[in-house]
Amino acid sequence: MRESKIIEEFLHYKGYLDIPYLAKLLNVSERTILNDIKMLNQSGKRHGYSISNVRGKGYYLDIINEETFSAYKSSLKNQKVNCKTDRIPQIISILLLHSDFVSQEFIADTLNVSKSVIKNDMDIVNQKLLEKSVHLERKAHFGIRLPLDNYSRKQGILFFYEQSIDILTGAVDSMIGTDFKEIEKLLISLLEKNDLSVNYVEMKKIDSMIKICMYTSTYALNQGTKTTVQSEVYTHIADTLTISINKLYGISLSEADRNDLALFIKQKTKKNLGEIKYAEGLEAHIDTFFKKCDTQYHTQFNSDSEFKLSILSHVSLLLDRLHQSIFLSNPLVDEIRVKYPVNFNIAIQFVQELEKAYHVTITQDEIGFIATHFTVHMEREARTLLGRFNRIAIVCSTGGGSAFLIKLKLESLFTGKDIRTFSLLEEEDLSKYHPDVIFTISDLYGQYNVPIIKIRELLDDNDILKIKNMFNLGQQNVIENASKLISLMRKDCFHIIDTEMEYETILKMMAQNLETLGFAEDGYEENILLRESYVSTIYKHGIAIPHPLNTCAKENVISIGIVKTKQKTEKTPRVIFLVNLLIDNINLLNELTRILFDVMESEESVRYLNEATSFEDFTMRVYTLNH
Repeated sequence: MRESKIIEEFLHYKGYLDIPYLAKLLNVSERTILNDIKMLNQSGKRHGYSISNVRGKGYYLDIINEETFSAYKSSLKNQKVNCKTDRIPQIISILLLHSDFVSQEFIADTLNVSKSVIKNDMDIVNQKLLEKSVHLERKAHFGIRLPLDNYSRKQGILFFYEQSIDILTGAVDSMIGTDFKEIEKLLISLLEKNDLSVNYVEMKKIDSMIKICMYTSTYALNQGTKTTVQSEVYTHIADTLTISINKLYGISLSEADRNDLALFIKQKTKKNLGEIKYAEGLEAHIDTFFKKCDTQYHTQFNSDSEFKLSILSHVSLLLDRLHQSIFLSNPLVDEIRVKYPVNFNIAIQFVQELEKAYHVTITQDEIGFIATHFTVHMEREARTLLGRFNRIAIVCSTGGGSAFLIKLKLESLFTGKDIRTFSLLEEEDLSKYHPDVIFTISDLYGQYNVPIIKIRELLDDNDILKIKNMFNLGQQNVIENASKLISLMRKDCFHIIDTEMEYETILKMMAQNLETLGFAEDGYEENILLRESYVSTIYKHGIAIPHPLNTCAKENVISIGIVKTKQKTEKTPRVIFLVNLLIDNINLLNELTRILFDVMESEESVRYLNEATSFEDFTMRVYTLNH
């Protein structure tokens, strides 16, 4: 960073330095050096130093707190970037932080590497930028620069700022000499007064954009195409924030920055509307989809009026946002797609219909929001089903202590219901009780036309969750333990991949194997790849659970792929569970991911499974993980 070099120069000379000297040394304008010193002074309050000016002599470094400054100096020494994968975002960040041309020598000096290293890196930088349709501008004797409009530059800075690229975060955060909570509180107040709502993630993005606008105003980076003036409500919010920023930090946002900030706030917030105007034909589209869905998956979406109203309102606002090119982030999307894969699949199918009908493209973040609505409905449906059971019987060995413990656990599910305990010798009393559901530790002799659920003598919280899922998914649709999971695996559907192959190629091979063996209908491979085209099914530590978007199984089978090739990234699969389930058993997918969720949380467990050398070895390892 240029700022660290200025500090180093002050420490080296231990005296006065003038602006022309520093400008020539760092190959920048005198105005840039003055701005640097201004920024250094603001951050100096936190780092134990200040930079003062004596007329006729120049500037000098004054160390106020030796201990704090020593820690700051140590942090400057750690800014060297040796790894190429680390340098590329750093180089792009440097280009984003300068609207003028910068030389490769300057970039090399900033990163403490040789010019030849930067020269080699520039090919990769250029490729990365071209992927975003950005072209580097080169000029002999001047260097390179990113010819971006003001707003695009800020969005680029925000992207790398959120990735915590140190050159960029150091530059932007140095603008904040005091606690930023005052600005955040003001922002929240302004949004409330103007009937605007925002989620936490988008709120933090707005906070970051405010800091970025403070930086670009201070360093006069606004030289590209300017954003048009926004509507009065957003302009007022940006202007009000500007007044407070000036009071707290002595920084006045330029007109270009105020317009950009207003646009960003517009894109990251939504208006709290009293009466929502639904898109033409939307209600009919939703009815048609959920009727089809209920028939296919045996769900009750179409009969849940509260759910349909919430999804109707959500989609109406979504379509309105998309037509204005406003996109929201969903911090829970990864967890939703892992924990609720069936709901996520239904959401994808729903989105396909919306995209076709309204000519929009819906992001995976928005798919996650829609899947959340489906999950809420499923939860409500499960509770409704549980509420139908008024008389609950528990059958244990004695009907005594252990039965009472089970009763306490089940009361959390069957609140306010009549729950009675019986011993295995009291079946006659059990029959006279006329239960609506029976929980028993052993087989019963009598015939009962009610659900009978086998349980352990001592229930834990995980058992209660399984019982709840039984009613949510149907009693036969529960993978109770690893043994049941193993029973869905077959030796002729077990693969060890020890050659370099792309994930898509592996999926094609495994899917074709299921089709050839007659476990899946023709089109299974196509459905697997279609599902993958929306959101990757490679999860944490390389556990992959690919599954088709539309069910086309002839038999319940889980195909296993052990990828032995050297892992390149976090998104390289290591253990693949390719799911092939009959339509009546599709909710087994939720149970499968529930079991594997704990596995993927432990890199050691994933490595343990990945080390399997045969089908028998793998099934043994799966079994021992749960024992």
